[in-house]
Amino acid sequence: MEQELSSHGYEIDLAIDGETGLALAQGGNHDVVIVDLRVAGLSGLEAVQRIRENAATAHIPIVALTADELSAAEREHLRATLSAFAEHGDTACARLIAAIQQIMPPQPEKTVPDVTSGS
Repeated sequence: MEQELSSHGYEIDLAIDGETGLALAQGGNHDVVIVDLRVAGLSGLEAVQRIRENAATAHIPIVALTADELSAAEREHLRATLSAFAEHGDTACARLIAAIQQIMPPQPEKTVPDVTSGS
């Protein structure tokens, strides 16, 4: 998934557990945070709660991934807390990218003027 996101032009800070992910979210300048709800250590839900409670990070959109089938009530709770979520599966990466693009539409490529002399 990291490679797929990178191929779409996103820069990735990858955490292997919840504590590291929370530290990255709180210490960086991120446009969006992707949280696996079943991450090791600090749970994804706890990380989301702490991100939302911190004034410096509360504004950052959060997209969650989950391998679990969600009930309607769980989906409604997540919708109130998160910007978007995607369930793991064959199309999870495509759904994740679509969610990120809704939050953060792709920016047009910047052109750099050619200032070299033609002589």
